[in-house]
Amino acid sequence: MSDFNDWYQCQLGKELGSAEKTVLSTELQNIFGYNLLLLGASDSGLIDASRIMHRVSVVSEVPQEQPGAINLTIVRGSDTQLPIRTDSIDALIFYHSMDFSQDPHQALREAERVLVAEGHIFIVGFNPGSLWGLYRLIKFRRKSAPWNGSFRRTTQVKDWLRLLGFELINTRYMFHRPPVQRESLLNKFGFMEKIMPKLLPFSGASYLIVARKKVSTMTPIKPRWRRNRKMVGGVVDTASQKNANQS
Repeated sequence: MSDFNDWYQCQLGKELGSAEKTVLSTELQNIFGYNLLLLGASDSGLIDASRIMHRVSVVSEVPQEQPGAINLTIVRGSDTQLPIRTDSIDALIFYHSMDFSQDPHQALREAERVLVAEGHIFIVGFNPGSLWGLYRLIKFRRKSAPWNGSFRRTTQVKDWLRLLGFELINTRYMFHRPPVQRESLLNKFGFMEKIMPKLLPFSGASYLIVARKKVSTMTPIKPRWRRNRKMVGGVVDTASQKNANQS
């Protein structure tokens, strides 16, 4: 994911990131709770609009230069084995982490585990049904980010969520311009942002899926307090964190 995060510093990455942040912000601003978990990025700017003040970012490699973000704790870990206590997260964001996950099914199972009842999940991913998906198919070399990721269909991701009992709330598509690097060309294709959402709304380079964890009324909700578990920063299980640091 380090190459992927570096790619977001180029002109095309900045344009896409800005569009994704705008859409994500509109969805996050009405979500309340105590703890937010961000997977796949350590950039707190993505979640500025969130009203949840305690935030944790789980990354595979902790950056050497820690971002000077307020209320953001960075933890080293894996999306398939989160160093997070069960039933402790109110909002969880997969920021393209499923595009690069070794086991996306297990990653979603872990998300379901750590989310509280009625907790929200936000999945940002690259859209294979876009011009970006077509470019990835015809690109001769796909060893560089973001083309070396797995572009997963929204229908596939939604099916996985339904199997885990999530209630689908919304799906939005972002950035309808082609993947060109030159800023002048990107500006010329700016008109597509006005017409494509109306003509081909599913053609955005990336998508955002919003879902909510539903718990059957026949299943008792687990209490949120546990005397036999200690926490770091409110949500991190010290035992799990110790194992993650040793790995």
